[in-house]
Amino acid sequence: MKVLIIGGTGCISSAILSECISNKLDVTIINRGHRKSNIPDGIRLIIADKNDVNTIQKSICNDHFDVVIDFLCYNADDIKKSFSLYSKVTSQYFFISSAQVYDYPNIDVSFEDSSKVDSRWDYSINKWAAEECLRDLSQKTNTAYTIIRPSITYGDTRIPYGITPPYGKHGTIIKRVLLGKPIIRWNEGKNLCNMMRVEDFAKFFVPLIGNKKAYNQEFNICGNNVYSFEEVLHAIEENLKVPVKTIDLTPEEYAAYIPERRGELIAGRSTDCKSSSSKVKSIIPFVNEEYDIKSGVAKTIDAYVNNNWMDGMDYSFDGICDKAVKDWCNRNNYNPKDFNIGFIDYLGNASWKDKISYYCSFHKGRLDAKILKFATKIYNKLI
Repeated sequence: MKVLIIGGTGCISSAILSECISNKLDVTIINRGHRKSNIPDGIRLIIADKNDVNTIQKSICNDHFDVVIDFLCYNADDIKKSFSLYSKVTSQYFFISSAQVYDYPNIDVSFEDSSKVDSRWDYSINKWAAEECLRDLSQKTNTAYTIIRPSITYGDTRIPYGITPPYGKHGTIIKRVLLGKPIIRWNEGKNLCNMMRVEDFAKFFVPLIGNKKAYNQEFNICGNNVYSFEEVLHAIEENLKVPVKTIDLTPEEYAAYIPERRGELIAGRSTDCKSSSSKVKSIIPFVNEEYDIKSGVAKTIDAYVNNNWMDGMDYSFDGICDKAVKDWCNRNNYNPKDFNIGFIDYLGNASWKDKISYYCSFHKGRLDAKILKFATKIYNKLI
């Protein structure tokens, strides 16, 4: 069976790629090639940006794939471009949507036909619009769609906490814990969500490839395990053998520090988001989950420790966390020094750019930080 993957090196897509290879599927991937070391040997690699239509068309014009899986669609415009290109060369088109399309404030557990959509987060709105667009486009072709709705998935690059740095830089969270810097909680860490390691996710996903029972269908793939963010912190604590210090902010207080992520925090991480995977399990009853939160998080931490902390530290994230902690200390009569607040060269190799990134986040809103951030942007453009 021939499979075309657009992406292939992300948190979910790398696990799908690996599972496809394990099942001896004939895989081609379209990827910019920035992380060739993460692409297994023996597969066909087409190096192209997803928007480089000419290169892609020339590369696949003589191919027909049983399945196309596009991991790089986030809105209706993305779907229009992707489906118009790939529907010509496949019988089944997969779109990775999100369990965040459900209107969680008004439902307890989401099923595929539960009410949509939570209007507080653009990500949710855009994913749902993409779904509707795909269903409409598919009716005009002979290509079937399959829509997948994951909840929180995590792997070697991601710790499944609510608000985190970019994937690959979650070692920042680990270092904060090890050095006694607090992690920010909201709602006392009690919000619940399905959390699933990507290796388990892939085992449910791949049997849908070429499966006619999946044609023109939507599936939650979220797993059975529902955890709170506090349980994630306990899993980190248990693995590192170090107490996780926390401070508590309201969601609105925390959102004031990260306004660009307000929708994610308020809608996605401060609301219980529980989903049922009963539909996919009804047609794939033979798959079981291997990882619980303790073993899954332990595997993530080991991946960072044993791989030179992967993509390094996110000092911008570290700075904004320290700023929030310092303000909390001042309001509650604690000494910030007791929480190691301040720039720490976690790996002993911090650059001047790292220090500026931390400074600008820690002093966000101050005139000098704004000037420094602007000057750094100009410098980066010139070099």
